[in-house]
Amino acid sequence: MAAYARANFNLILQQTTIQRLSAIPAWTGTPNGIIEHASGTGLNQIDQVYGAERSVASATLDAVDLNGQIANVIGSGNLNLLTVCGIFIWNSPQDPTVAANTTALTIGAGTNLWTGLLGNATAQIVLQPGDVFFRMGGGAGGLGTVTPSTADLINITNGAGATNKYQIAVWGRSVTP
Repeated sequence: MAAYARANFNLILQQTTIQRLSAIPAWTGTPNGIIEHASGTGLNQIDQVYGAERSVASATLDAVDLNGQIANVIGSGNLNLLTVCGIFIWNSPQDPTVAANTTALTIGAGTNLWTGLLGNATAQIVLQPGDVFFRMGGGAGGLGTVTPSTADLINITNGAGATNKYQIAVWGRSVTP
């Protein structure tokens, strides 16, 4: 079974100025690039992927287990990450025709957390509706090591007021560095 991850970045930034009644670009910047993880278990490689739209009820915790509890994307077993190399969370439903989310998601803080996400078990970030969180690292240690049963959760808590549908993708290796 092979796995692959590729992130394409093409962010176009521009600021204009008004001169003689027309808008003229005063500055244009275009950070862009490609980051890839090939199939395997070594440097800049991955062998496990997970991606889903998940739903979490109002004022409820959704614990995403990185090792042993979630079916992998092809349904042939469970996700068994020991090294995480990338994560993407978007506080938005997959289907653009459904109503947008109205509640914020708090990522982190809690027990049995994978601390590679934010650095420690008490750190947290808040994603307002429409916000995106993305990290990707291909080095030998990836973004951090997962410890099964004791440090293998990503806690995502929905604010009060409505059910929230969010998108998540996590990828990495089934081995430690």
